[in-house]
Amino acid sequence: MTKPLKRTVVRLSREQRVEEILAAALEVFSEKGFDCSTVEIAERAGVVEGTVYKYFLTKRELLLKALESWYTGLVNEHARDLEGIRGVRERFRYLVWRHLCEIRNAPSLSRLLFTEARTNADYRDSPLHVKSRRYTGFVIKVVQEGIEAGELRSDIPLPLVRNIVFGGIEHHAWNFLYGHGHLEPEAVADQITLLVYEGLALKKPDDSLRIQVERLARLADHLEKADRPDTQ
Repeated sequence: MTKPLKRTVVRLSREQRVEEILAAALEVFSEKGFDCSTVEIAERAGVVEGTVYKYFLTKRELLLKALESWYTGLVNEHARDLEGIRGVRERFRYLVWRHLCEIRNAPSLSRLLFTEARTNADYRDSPLHVKSRRYTGFVIKVVQEGIEAGELRSDIPLPLVRNIVFGGIEHHAWNFLYGHGHLEPEAVADQITLLVYEGLALKKPDDSLRIQVERLARLADHLEKADRPDTQ
């Protein structure tokens, strides 16, 4: 008589189990938003619902942790990719373009971040908030590099520059996030770079000299005309 095969139970460590639940939560939140059930998240992770609440007290805590894990990946990718990009302007444009791409590629997660995660008091100083500051801090770092290199003006507060960049991107993307229109990262990245980066750029000495010479030439011409006798 053939003996039944014994089922091998693979016991995961706490860290592995949490990673699997977070990965499943990101997928389900992305597909169905915050109104999804934790039962579905548990099934996607291959566990029972009680196991989810063993590691996360509430669905909102699970959402914040899932978004935090998403941001962790983005921060690591940004740090890696920036290493291969030379030039302050190019690095600045990359950050703008990449944020636009993330919104376009993950609209549901972006909506959850903007409207669900940020709306409660528990977001402030949460691990997700700290991770988000690290993510947006890349823009501050690159602008600071431009200031130190003598390319960008230093009289504009760096947090204001960051807020203009990310606030502008998110406001521009709002219609797209709610199903109206398209988002074109390449074109918008060029436009925002032109508006913000070029607005911060210091005038080159030769440009300043040319401008002054032109002004003096116009003034001299004006004075010359004023000194001419009336020939009429």
